[in-house]
Amino acid sequence: MDELIDSFDIKLLGKYLDKNLGQVTIKEYSANKKIQKIVNKYVQTIVNYIGTEEKLSQKIIAPENSREYSANISMDLIPIILEYETGQTWNALAKLRRHLEITIRDLANKNKLQTNEYSSPQKILYTMYGLNILSKSTVDNLNYVIKICSKAIHGIELTQEEEDNALNLAIRSLDEIEKLKK
Repeated sequence: MDELIDSFDIKLLGKYLDKNLGQVTIKEYSANKKIQKIVNKYVQTIVNYIGTEEKLSQKIIAPENSREYSANISMDLIPIILEYETGQTWNALAKLRRHLEITIRDLANKNKLQTNEYSSPQKILYTMYGLNILSKSTVDNLNYVIKICSKAIHGIELTQEEEDNALNLAIRSLDEIEKLKK
């Protein structure tokens, strides 16, 4: 699944579905309840992970503290920030989302949380909040960043303020996560 997410490649998605579902005709799908259930499960897993156009186009309210800046910037974020500053917003936000997903999963693994490759980053964040690993503000901040990055990935127009807030909140939240690792 990680290779699939990294690639942003529709052909790779097709291969993933072929491998996990096999070849299913419309006739088979419509006639067989068991096949419908399996196909619907895999499609819903993908939709849950990437979101729907309707959900992505909803206005996202930035957390109140989104204008507070962090002095500590992770070295991993420097290439993303440089890409953002040179006008490559889509690439920067796509890479930022992937970096956050990896960081969130790493933190979950470090805390011995059971997750699977299909667990959304948001689900993992709320689990870590429920276990007092992350603060509510960090979870809210990261959820905002992930939603903004998803909008960009799906080609939905963002304001400069949304982009700036997302990058700033990511920097601050990743700084907070780094402090937890020590």
